[in-house]
Amino acid sequence: MRQPPISRRADVPVALLVMLVHVVGVAGYTGAFTGDFGRWAHEVERFANGELPYRDFQWHFPPLGMWVVGGAARVVGTDLAPLAWVTGTLALLLTLPFVRLARLAL
Repeated sequence: MRQPPISRRADVPVALLVMLVHVVGVAGYTGAFTGDFGRWAHEVERFANGELPYRDFQWHFPPLGMWVVGGAARVVGTDLAPLAWVTGTLALLLTLPFVRLARLAL
């Protein structure tokens, strides 16, 4: 069986390393660059406590992000550190399908 070129074999580890550096670099940063983090964290906390978006509080985005992060917050808690771990893990996991799509496009 023919081996893929080295650049093709290395794309997943390189992409994961770049995303890991990004996640570590921005972990805990809640400044103006990330938007209104306090409001977002408050809405996640409300969802984790059983309230529903659109009915109990305003959520101006599609519900999937709230379902995923809010559902995880029900398990790990709604403090800054657990939410940073949840979103960082999601970013790393989303890197894999992104690399797959990039392979198909290139």
